[in-house]
Amino acid sequence: MQYHLQRIGAVLCIVAFVFCAVSHVASFFCVRLIGSIPSTLTCLFLPAFVCLFAAALCHWSAGKLRGSAHKSARGMRVPTQYLTMLGCVLLFYAILIFILEYQTTGGATSVAILHGQYMYMYKSRVIRPITEHEFMLFPVLVSRVLSAWIGAMSVWLVIGIGD
Repeated sequence: MQYHLQRIGAVLCIVAFVFCAVSHVASFFCVRLIGSIPSTLTCLFLPAFVCLFAAALCHWSAGKLRGSAHKSARGMRVPTQYLTMLGCVLLFYAILIFILEYQTTGGATSVAILHGQYMYMYKSRVIRPITEHEFMLFPVLVSRVLSAWIGAMSVWLVIGIGD
């Protein structure tokens, strides 16, 4: 049972990573082609997050079974050396994307139209006025940060499942 839970968890992590990779790559193409990100691409985070949560539950359940008397003789083999390097690269990339988004927006958590002008907002406080292009780019920046973080976490969870 533990082996099967580990396998299911690893597959769910891979599915979450694929959702994030598709969303991340598509965000670059959407900006070039149509100028903003379609709402269907932002919806890819929900299944990615659900897959990552379910994988964590599988990992937790397999860990509970590992301590029981019904210990599995065979474990799951994961190429941890390569996944660790990939996880480090993705985590570094996610941090860089976050810093870029923070510097670009000035720490804004949302955008709004106030008195006919586009504004970066932090909670209900106006940070600064922005152009229409920056207004349209904000969801793209947020989606890139989310996809990078969730993708990096899915790789690290696969490493944890293989232990």
